[in-house]
Amino acid sequence: MKPAHTPGPWRWDGYSLLPCNPDYKSHAVHTILEADNFAWGFVSSKMEDVLPEDEANRALIAAAPELLEALTFAEQFMSGFEGDAEQDGIDAKLTTIRIALSKARNAITNATEVAA
Repeated sequence: MKPAHTPGPWRWDGYSLLPCNPDYKSHAVHTILEADNFAWGFVSSKMEDVLPEDEANRALIAAAPELLEALTFAEQFMSGFEGDAEQDGIDAKLTTIRIALSKARNAITNATEVAA
């Protein structure tokens, strides 16, 4: 079964977001995003401020698959300490992680359902 999202890692090539290792046997998408333009700044924004922010946004989008995977590993590891009074704030931290994971997984599921 193919994954619901294009597996990472991803990379930017100009204004195209692509999987680093495209393989039609493991996933169906070879181009994730084809952006005609970079970020649109506010009317009062200076181009020298817009460009670095755009680059940071694109880097964050490209890192999303690895972030999702790392957060999943962290949740699995930390769940072993759940309820342990010696682990300061572990339950609250796990709640934050689980909310973020739930949002990401729901977004993937919803996108998959819309596409079907």
